[in-house]
Amino acid sequence: MADLEAVILPKVLQAPDYTFWARAKRWSEDEATLLAVGCDPSSVHDHDPRIINLRHSKDAEEKIFALRLEQMSVLVERHFGNPHFRVDVAPTQFVEWLQHMKLWVPPGMAEAVGTFDRPPVDWQSRALESEQHVETLAKRVNDLEAAIADGAINNSAATRERDSLLKLVIGMAVGGYGFDPKGGRSPIPAQIATDMQTRGLSLSDDTIRKYLREGAELLPPTEGE
Repeated sequence: MADLEAVILPKVLQAPDYTFWARAKRWSEDEATLLAVGCDPSSVHDHDPRIINLRHSKDAEEKIFALRLEQMSVLVERHFGNPHFRVDVAPTQFVEWLQHMKLWVPPGMAEAVGTFDRPPVDWQSRALESEQHVETLAKRVNDLEAAIADGAINNSAATRERDSLLKLVIGMAVGGYGFDPKGGRSPIPAQIATDMQTRGLSLSDDTIRKYLREGAELLPPTEGE
């Protein structure tokens, strides 16, 4: 099996949608083997006559494919298999193994797996951190507004600091709560208000919504705008 040598899929077989398969948490040995040679596992069944016929084909490329499939099956079984129980493999682990073994990785496979097979995000901890930032920033904005009203600080300096705080507020809301600045009326402000109330802090939905709207105005334009 030549290192990084591409495999040509016979016309009788179907190519996989790696974007679909990358969303699966685990692959069976058979699925991983077929995906590694560019074949859709859902289009092939056990003892599929199309695979068997390829071994005896007069077409050189079809024979090469059949050989590569057999070789890949052996390698996958020897590396990931267990004689006592069924073994599945994580997509990222499998792609990294292919790359480490200097084996061909079908086009689109690594990219799809890199997009969908990621470590889980601890959204609860991230949201808690964001809540704490929002609480601190909301209080600071209120203090700034009060100081401006009392003439205690220069208006332009306060505006710059207020803008900085609003950027942090919108950043925390988007990154921690999944707030969409371009969406419709979002439930996120109410969620933030509830989370703050559980910590003894009071801020109305409308006030939070106002700060998020002002913060959103400071976001850089997205591509295409």
